[in-house]
Amino acid sequence: MVKSKPVHKVTKVVVLAASPMAVPTIAMLLQEHRLAGVLLPERLDAFSGQLQAQLQQSEIPYCKMGEQSEAVVVAQLLDWHADLAISFGFAPSLKNSLSQATTYGLYYMLGAAPDDYYGPMPSYWQIRDGRRCTHLTLVKAIASEQGDIALSLPIAIEELDTLQSLENKLAHYAPKLVQSFINKLVEHNGQIPLVKSQQQGLQAPLVKEKDLHVDWATMTASQIAALARAGNPTLAGCVVTLGNTSLNLLQAIEVKYPTYGVSPGTLCHVGEPEGVIVATLDGAIRLDILSNVDGVFGAMSFTERFGISAGMVFV
Repeated sequence: MVKSKPVHKVTKVVVLAASPMAVPTIAMLLQEHRLAGVLLPERLDAFSGQLQAQLQQSEIPYCKMGEQSEAVVVAQLLDWHADLAISFGFAPSLKNSLSQATTYGLYYMLGAAPDDYYGPMPSYWQIRDGRRCTHLTLVKAIASEQGDIALSLPIAIEELDTLQSLENKLAHYAPKLVQSFINKLVEHNGQIPLVKSQQQGLQAPLVKEKDLHVDWATMTASQIAALARAGNPTLAGCVVTLGNTSLNLLQAIEVKYPTYGVSPGTLCHVGEPEGVIVATLDGAIRLDILSNVDGVFGAMSFTERFGISAGMVFV
Protein backbone atom coordinates (compact mmCIF):
# COMPACT_ATOMS: atom_id res chain seq x y z
CA MET A 1 0.00 0.00 0.00
CA VAL A 2 1.19 3.54 -0.80
CA LYS A 3 1.80 5.60 2.31
CA SER A 4 -0.63 8.34 3.17
CA LYS A 5 0.65 11.71 4.30
CA PRO A 6 -0.21 15.36 3.75
CA VAL A 7 0.49 16.82 0.32
CA HIS A 8 3.56 19.06 0.34
CA LYS A 9 3.66 22.35 -1.52
CA VAL A 10 7.18 21.41 -2.65
CA THR A 11 7.06 17.77 -3.72
CA LYS A 12 10.36 15.91 -3.55
CA VAL A 13 11.09 13.85 -6.67
CA VAL A 14 13.65 11.10 -7.22
CA VAL A 15 14.74 10.67 -10.84
CA LEU A 16 15.75 7.30 -12.26
CA ALA A 17 18.14 8.39 -14.98
CA ALA A 18 19.25 5.99 -17.73
CA SER A 19 18.60 8.36 -20.63
CA PRO A 20 19.85 11.86 -21.58
CA MET A 21 16.17 12.87 -21.61
CA ALA A 22 16.40 13.04 -17.81
CA VAL A 23 19.02 15.82 -17.66
CA PRO A 24 16.79 18.91 -18.17
CA THR A 25 14.29 17.53 -15.65
CA ILE A 26 17.03 16.95 -13.08
CA ALA A 27 18.21 20.55 -13.62
CA MET A 28 14.67 21.93 -13.24
CA LEU A 29 13.98 19.97 -10.05
CA LEU A 30 17.33 21.00 -8.59
CA GLN A 31 16.65 24.66 -9.36
CA GLU A 32 13.21 24.46 -7.74
CA HIS A 33 14.57 22.57 -4.68
CA ARG A 34 12.40 19.56 -5.55
CA LEU A 35 15.13 17.05 -6.38
CA ALA A 36 15.30 14.33 -3.73
CA GLY A 37 18.07 12.39 -5.46
CA VAL A 38 19.02 10.42 -8.57
CA LEU A 39 19.03 6.66 -9.10
CA LEU A 40 21.45 5.35 -11.74
CA PRO A 41 21.22 1.98 -13.54
CA GLU A 42 23.37 -0.94 -12.46
CA ARG A 43 25.45 -0.94 -15.64
CA LEU A 44 26.81 2.49 -16.52
CA ASP A 45 27.10 3.40 -20.19
CA ALA A 46 28.90 6.51 -21.46
CA PHE A 47 25.96 8.77 -20.57
CA SER A 48 25.36 7.30 -17.11
CA GLY A 49 29.06 7.42 -16.26
CA GLN A 50 29.25 11.07 -17.26
CA LEU A 51 26.11 11.86 -15.28
CA GLN A 52 27.52 10.11 -12.21
CA ALA A 53 30.66 12.27 -12.41
CA GLN A 54 28.53 15.43 -12.71
CA LEU A 55 26.40 14.43 -9.73
CA GLN A 56 29.51 13.81 -7.65
CA GLN A 57 31.02 17.13 -8.67
CA SER A 58 27.82 19.02 -7.85
CA GLU A 59 27.32 17.06 -4.61
CA ILE A 60 23.87 15.90 -5.71
CA PRO A 61 22.74 12.78 -3.83
CA TYR A 62 22.57 9.63 -5.95
CA CYS A 63 22.42 5.88 -5.56
CA LYS A 64 23.48 3.23 -8.08
CA MET A 65 20.99 0.42 -8.59
CA GLY A 66 22.49 -3.04 -8.26
CA GLU A 67 25.30 -1.98 -5.97
CA GLN A 68 22.89 -1.83 -3.06
CA SER A 69 20.35 -4.34 -1.77
CA GLU A 70 16.65 -3.71 -2.21
CA ALA A 71 16.32 -2.75 1.44
CA VAL A 72 19.16 -0.21 1.17
CA VAL A 73 17.67 1.41 -1.96
CA VAL A 74 14.26 1.68 -0.30
CA ALA A 75 15.85 3.10 2.86
CA GLN A 76 17.68 5.66 0.72
CA LEU A 77 14.42 6.87 -0.83
CA LEU A 78 12.84 7.14 2.61
CA ASP A 79 15.87 9.07 3.83
CA TRP A 80 15.54 11.41 0.85
CA HIS A 81 11.84 11.93 1.76
CA ALA A 82 10.95 11.17 -1.86
CA ASP A 83 7.29 11.73 -2.63
CA LEU A 84 7.45 10.72 -6.29
CA ALA A 85 9.76 8.68 -8.55
CA ILE A 86 10.06 9.30 -12.30
CA SER A 87 11.99 6.91 -14.51
CA PHE A 88 13.73 7.94 -17.73
CA GLY A 89 14.94 5.09 -19.89
CA PHE A 90 14.67 1.96 -17.78
CA ALA A 91 12.17 -0.10 -15.82
CA PRO A 92 13.80 -1.02 -12.50
CA SER A 93 13.39 -4.53 -11.13
CA LEU A 94 12.44 -2.99 -7.79
CA LYS A 95 9.48 -1.04 -9.16
CA ASN A 96 7.04 -2.34 -6.53
CA SER A 97 9.39 -1.42 -3.69
CA LEU A 98 10.15 1.98 -5.23
CA SER A 99 6.44 2.67 -5.61
CA GLN A 100 5.78 1.75 -1.99
CA ALA A 101 8.70 3.84 -0.73
CA THR A 102 7.18 7.02 -2.19
CA THR A 103 3.90 8.78 -1.51
CA TYR A 104 2.67 8.87 -5.08
CA GLY A 105 4.52 5.96 -6.62
CA LEU A 106 6.73 5.38 -9.65
CA TYR A 107 6.00 6.77 -13.12
CA TYR A 108 7.70 6.16 -16.45
CA MET A 109 8.46 9.04 -18.81
CA LEU A 110 7.82 7.69 -22.32
CA GLY A 111 8.57 9.23 -25.71
CA ALA A 112 5.25 7.97 -27.11
CA ALA A 113 1.73 7.17 -26.02
CA PRO A 114 1.66 3.45 -25.06
CA ASP A 115 -1.39 3.09 -27.32
CA ASP A 116 0.86 4.03 -30.27
CA TYR A 117 4.31 2.55 -29.58
CA TYR A 118 5.95 0.66 -26.74
CA GLY A 119 9.53 -0.46 -26.32
CA PRO A 120 12.99 1.10 -25.91
CA MET A 121 13.19 3.14 -29.16
CA PRO A 122 9.83 4.79 -29.93
CA SER A 123 11.40 7.94 -31.39
CA TYR A 124 13.28 5.97 -34.06
CA TRP A 125 10.27 3.98 -35.18
CA GLN A 126 7.90 6.95 -35.18
CA ILE A 127 10.19 8.93 -37.50
CA ARG A 128 10.77 5.87 -39.67
CA ASP A 129 7.02 5.23 -39.93
CA GLY A 130 6.39 8.81 -41.03
CA ARG A 131 4.44 9.90 -37.95
CA ARG A 132 3.93 13.65 -37.62
CA CYS A 133 3.10 13.75 -33.92
CA THR A 134 4.20 11.94 -30.78
CA HIS A 135 3.19 12.22 -27.13
CA LEU A 136 5.49 12.74 -24.17
CA THR A 137 3.70 10.59 -21.61
CA LEU A 138 3.85 9.86 -17.89
CA VAL A 139 2.63 6.34 -17.17
CA LYS A 140 2.12 4.85 -13.71
CA ALA A 141 4.25 1.75 -13.18
CA ILE A 142 2.09 -1.34 -12.93
CA ALA A 143 2.54 -4.99 -13.81
CA SER A 144 1.17 -4.77 -17.38
CA GLU A 145 3.05 -3.43 -20.41
CA GLN A 146 0.43 -0.84 -21.18
CA GLY A 147 0.08 0.96 -17.87
CA ASP A 148 -2.13 3.83 -16.81
CA ILE A 149 -1.57 7.25 -18.40
CA ALA A 150 -1.32 10.08 -15.88
CA LEU A 151 -0.51 12.96 -18.20
CA SER A 152 0.41 13.39 -21.85
CA LEU A 153 1.78 16.24 -23.96
CA PRO A 154 1.55 16.20 -27.79
CA ILE A 155 4.83 16.98 -29.57
CA ALA A 156 5.03 17.68 -33.30
CA ILE A 157 7.46 15.64 -35.40
CA GLU A 158 8.68 18.07 -38.04
CA GLU A 159 9.40 17.07 -41.61
CA LEU A 160 13.18 17.31 -41.13
CA ASP A 161 13.38 16.02 -37.55
CA THR A 162 16.12 13.47 -36.97
CA LEU A 163 16.37 10.94 -34.15
CA GLN A 164 18.64 13.32 -32.23
CA SER A 165 16.52 16.44 -32.79
CA LEU A 166 13.32 14.66 -31.74
CA GLU A 167 14.91 13.25 -28.58
CA ASN A 168 16.31 16.71 -27.79
CA LYS A 169 12.81 18.11 -28.20
CA LEU A 170 11.33 15.50 -25.87
CA ALA A 171 14.01 16.23 -23.28
CA HIS A 172 13.26 19.96 -23.56
CA TYR A 173 9.55 19.48 -22.87
CA ALA A 174 9.92 16.81 -20.16
CA PRO A 175 10.37 19.38 -17.32
CA LYS A 176 7.17 21.11 -18.40
CA LEU A 177 5.26 17.83 -18.20
CA VAL A 178 6.76 17.02 -14.78
CA GLN A 179 5.89 20.49 -13.46
CA SER A 180 2.30 20.11 -14.68
CA PHE A 181 2.08 16.68 -13.08
CA ILE A 182 3.38 17.92 -9.71
CA ASN A 183 0.93 20.82 -9.80
CA LYS A 184 -1.94 18.43 -10.50
CA LEU A 185 -0.85 16.20 -7.63
CA VAL A 186 -0.92 19.16 -5.24
CA GLU A 187 -4.17 20.52 -6.65
CA HIS A 188 -5.98 17.18 -6.39
CA ASN A 189 -4.35 16.04 -3.15
CA GLY A 190 -2.59 13.20 -4.97
CA GLN A 191 -5.77 11.74 -6.46
CA ILE A 192 -5.18 12.12 -10.20
CA PRO A 193 -7.50 10.03 -12.41
CA LEU A 194 -5.53 7.69 -14.66
CA VAL A 195 -6.51 6.87 -18.24
CA LYS A 196 -6.21 3.20 -19.16
CA SER A 197 -4.48 2.44 -22.46
CA GLN A 198 -7.13 1.12 -24.82
CA GLN A 199 -4.83 -1.02 -26.92
CA GLN A 200 -1.26 -2.19 -27.17
CA GLY A 201 0.76 -0.02 -29.50
CA LEU A 202 3.26 -1.03 -32.16
CA GLN A 203 6.50 -2.52 -30.95
CA ALA A 204 9.50 -0.17 -30.85
CA PRO A 205 12.39 -2.59 -30.27
CA LEU A 206 16.09 -1.88 -30.24
CA VAL A 207 17.24 -1.32 -33.82
CA LYS A 208 19.24 -4.14 -35.38
CA GLU A 209 21.81 -3.75 -38.16
CA LYS A 210 19.48 -5.38 -40.69
CA ASP A 211 16.83 -2.74 -39.95
CA LEU A 212 19.07 0.02 -41.32
CA HIS A 213 19.39 -1.21 -44.93
CA VAL A 214 17.51 0.45 -47.78
CA ASP A 215 15.54 -1.98 -49.95
CA TRP A 216 15.22 -0.11 -53.23
CA ALA A 217 12.82 -2.71 -54.66
CA THR A 218 10.15 -2.21 -51.99
CA MET A 219 10.69 1.19 -50.33
CA THR A 220 9.18 4.45 -51.54
CA ALA A 221 11.08 7.74 -51.67
CA SER A 222 9.41 9.02 -48.50
CA GLN A 223 10.20 5.77 -46.65
CA ILE A 224 13.88 5.99 -47.60
CA ALA A 225 14.07 9.63 -46.52
CA ALA A 226 12.40 8.75 -43.21
CA LEU A 227 14.75 5.80 -42.70
CA ALA A 228 17.77 8.10 -43.08
CA ARG A 229 16.37 10.72 -40.68
CA ALA A 230 15.40 8.09 -38.10
CA GLY A 231 19.01 6.99 -37.74
CA ASN A 232 20.65 10.42 -38.00
CA PRO A 233 23.11 10.80 -36.33
CA THR A 234 22.92 8.18 -33.57
CA LEU A 235 22.85 5.17 -35.92
CA ALA A 236 24.70 6.90 -38.79
CA GLY A 237 21.50 7.21 -40.81
CA CYS A 238 20.75 4.19 -42.96
CA VAL A 239 22.82 1.91 -45.20
CA VAL A 240 22.91 1.99 -49.01
CA THR A 241 25.09 -0.34 -51.07
CA LEU A 242 26.84 0.59 -54.29
CA GLY A 243 28.60 -2.36 -55.88
CA ASN A 244 30.28 -4.13 -52.97
CA THR A 245 30.59 -0.97 -50.86
CA SER A 246 28.22 -0.01 -48.07
CA LEU A 247 27.68 3.71 -47.47
CA ASN A 248 25.72 5.60 -44.83
CA LEU A 249 22.94 7.90 -45.98
CA LEU A 250 22.17 10.53 -43.34
CA GLN A 251 19.81 12.84 -45.24
CA ALA A 252 17.69 12.55 -48.37
CA ILE A 253 14.68 14.38 -49.77
CA GLU A 254 11.86 13.13 -51.99
CA VAL A 255 11.87 15.10 -55.28
CA LYS A 256 10.03 15.27 -58.60
CA TYR A 257 12.41 14.15 -61.34
CA PRO A 258 11.89 12.10 -64.52
CA THR A 259 13.37 8.61 -64.17
CA TYR A 260 12.29 7.26 -67.59
CA GLY A 261 11.50 3.81 -66.23
CA VAL A 262 14.95 2.90 -64.91
CA SER A 263 15.18 0.41 -62.05
CA PRO A 264 14.84 1.67 -58.46
CA GLY A 265 18.28 2.44 -57.07
CA THR A 266 19.65 3.78 -60.36
CA LEU A 267 21.54 7.08 -60.21
CA CYS A 268 19.57 9.23 -62.66
CA HIS A 269 21.54 12.45 -62.34
CA VAL A 270 24.73 13.68 -60.70
CA GLY A 271 25.39 17.40 -61.06
CA GLU A 272 24.32 20.90 -60.12
CA PRO A 273 21.84 22.34 -59.55
CA GLU A 274 19.65 19.24 -59.14
CA GLY A 275 22.18 17.30 -57.05
CA VAL A 276 22.43 13.51 -56.75
CA ILE A 277 19.12 11.98 -57.90
CA VAL A 278 18.25 8.30 -57.52
CA ALA A 279 15.19 6.51 -58.93
CA THR A 280 12.83 4.92 -56.40
CA LEU A 281 9.86 2.60 -56.56
CA ASP A 282 7.45 5.54 -56.80
CA GLY A 283 9.57 8.39 -58.17
CA ALA A 284 12.90 9.86 -57.17
CA ILE A 285 14.95 10.94 -54.17
CA ARG A 286 17.80 13.41 -53.78
CA LEU A 287 20.72 12.24 -51.67
CA ASP A 288 22.05 15.12 -49.55
CA ILE A 289 24.51 13.73 -47.00
CA LEU A 290 26.60 10.53 -47.26
CA SER A 291 29.37 9.10 -45.13
CA ASN A 292 31.90 6.30 -45.04
CA VAL A 293 35.05 5.53 -43.08
CA ASP A 294 36.70 8.66 -44.54
CA GLY A 295 34.12 11.05 -43.08
CA VAL A 296 30.81 12.84 -43.71
CA PHE A 297 30.28 14.60 -47.04
CA GLY A 298 27.68 16.50 -49.01
CA ALA A 299 26.42 14.11 -51.68
CA MET A 300 27.92 16.08 -54.59
CA SER A 301 31.33 16.21 -52.90
CA PHE A 302 31.03 12.51 -52.14
CA THR A 303 30.34 11.56 -55.77
CA GLU A 304 33.25 13.68 -57.01
CA ARG A 305 35.64 12.29 -54.39
CA PHE A 306 34.80 8.64 -55.07
CA GLY A 307 34.05 8.72 -58.80
CA ILE A 308 30.33 8.00 -58.60
CA SER A 309 28.35 8.87 -61.75
CA ALA A 310 24.89 8.62 -63.33
CA GLY A 311 23.93 5.14 -64.47
CA MET A 312 25.46 3.36 -61.48
CA VAL A 313 23.01 1.36 -59.39
CA PHE A 314 22.49 0.96 -55.66
CA VAL A 315 21.61 -2.63 -54.77
